[in-house]
Formats: sequence, C-alpha cells, structure tokens
Amino acid sequence: MVNDWIDTSKMDPRLPTEPEFVRAEALMETYDVEKNDLVSLALSLPNLARESSGNPWTESHGHDHLFLHEPTVAAKYSKR
Repeated sequence: MVNDWIDTSKMDPRLPTEPEFVRAEALMETYDVEKNDLVSLALSLPNLARESSGNPWTESHGHDHLFLHEPTVAAKYSKR
C-alpha cells in the first residue's frame, strides 16, 4: 500500500480531560490484574471510574471504555 511507511501511533490510554484516569485495558497490562477485579473495584468505588462517553480521543467506535483512577489501582494492585 501507499501508506505502508507510516507508523500507526499507539492510542494514549489516558482520558484527555482527566489524565489520572487510565483505560482499564492498559491498567490490566500494567498491574497484571484481571478485568473482573477492575470492574469490581469500579462498582465498589464509583468515584474512581469514568466512561469515555463517546469522546473522540478514545476511539470509542460505538461503545464506551472504562477508565479508572490509576493511583488507586496502583496502590491496590502493585503489591501483589
């Protein structure tokens, strides 16, 4: 293809309006935690969670993504 030389950039996992909130999938990789654990954390502490709400910077493509407060996730799961 003509555009093969263009590197595809990796999406920034942070929520643009609140950079301390990071996409759940990125947190799963960083802290080696299961999605079910992150969803349980979001349900038990709803102030620590955000949804993308169709934000164009998050490439939502028809569905929202879950973002969690990274300092809280780090405090809970980095000592595992």
